[in-house]
Amino acid sequence: MNNSPFFLQFTVRRRATPDQDNQAHKALATVIVFAANDVTARSRAGRLIGANLLEIESFDRIQRIHESRVPTLDKVLRDLFSKAEFFGGALHLDFYPARPLDQR
Repeated sequence: MNNSPFFLQFTVRRRATPDQDNQAHKALATVIVFAANDVTARSRAGRLIGANLLEIESFDRIQRIHESRVPTLDKVLRDLFSKAEFFGGALHLDFYPARPLDQR
């Protein structure tokens, strides 16, 4: 069975460690993995997120990427796609501020 590329997004947070403050550092995790189906894609994405010492707060979306759409991806997603082709999966994180800027 052929593996297809999947685009997934999750809301994640860093795992708390004793040397960090108690602020939950949240992020939007964008993952591209190659898998036979969406169930396997979610599993692979979850393992990739966990391997980066992150916890999943919520699953946001999943979409199979059609090969003809790859050239239309923006630069960040094209780079992520290239890494996923090489490694089987890749992760990009966009962290939110720990506190709103007006409360610092």
